[in-house]
Amino acid sequence: MACTEDHVRRPSCTACPIPAASILSPTIASLPAVSELGTNPSLEEMGKNYILRVLREANGNQSKASRLLGIDRKTLYLKLKKYGISQ
Repeated sequence: MACTEDHVRRPSCTACPIPAASILSPTIASLPAVSELGTNPSLEEMGKNYILRVLREANGNQSKASRLLGIDRKTLYLKLKKYGISQ
């Protein structure tokens, strides 16, 4: 999540109006429990779903999504290609 200083939210940022704990808690709380998924997804499947969720949050903006994910834009591009996701 970006703050008013236009960077990925860091707990140390004093310019961010939202405390770090309140950013993480709703996201974690909204995820279904593994037992609710019906199957045990692979780590790769969970990574793919997380990338898709972050891309949705970034309105499809790959540069913003890569910043939120903490990975290089080229890495995100290669992961999308690997998963067969076109943007």
